[in-house]
Amino acid sequence: VDGNVARVLARVEGIEAAIDDAAVKKRLWALAEVYVPAEGPGDFNQAMMELGARVCVPRGPDCGACPIRRYCAAQEMGRENELPVTGKRTVQRAVRHDVVAIERDGKYLFAQRGDGGLWAGMWGLVCREDETGALGRWVRQTVGLEVGRVKKLGGFEHQTTHLKIAFVVHAARVKSGRLKRGAGVWRALDDVADLPMSRAQQKAIRMVRESLEPGEK
Repeated sequence: VDGNVARVLARVEGIEAAIDDAAVKKRLWALAEVYVPAEGPGDFNQAMMELGARVCVPRGPDCGACPIRRYCAAQEMGRENELPVTGKRTVQRAVRHDVVAIERDGKYLFAQRGDGGLWAGMWGLVCREDETGALGRWVRQTVGLEVGRVKKLGGFEHQTTHLKIAFVVHAARVKSGRLKRGAGVWRALDDVADLPMSRAQQKAIRMVRESLEPGEK
């Protein structure tokens, strides 16, 4: 049931609920299973897709040329240009996450996220979310450690339903200071299998690992 087939079925059945709703998608699949014949199902599927692509188009459908118009509820109601209905698309908000791989004696600082929000309770390298300013100062204020030069390693984009997150990965080495209580744990990059992490954090770790010299890995 692709977009063309979903549109045909929604118009024929006069479905007024949004076709991108999970329950409606399930209903459309059920209808498709009812309609498809035992003989020549492939031809039927192709015909439905062609009907949606050539005749039952999104805007200005050619109902006069439609071979099943007599069965179409939308055409009977005069609502062929109103159906199907789609839900409002979620506008993604662009944010930036600065991941900082803070290293001390071959181990890195991993912190656990709070109980609420995105990736609640999961672990990862220290991350500053949607803030600006010197990263070194932010690290000192957040975890209590003084780090040397903060080196940018690269970046990537990660999308969720509501967010378009630009991840920028950095590396820094501890010079001095004392880790604040509860700020995190020190782990080697290959010793974090027991820590639940998001795919984005796993990708950041791979980026850090790839930046290391052979003797540092």
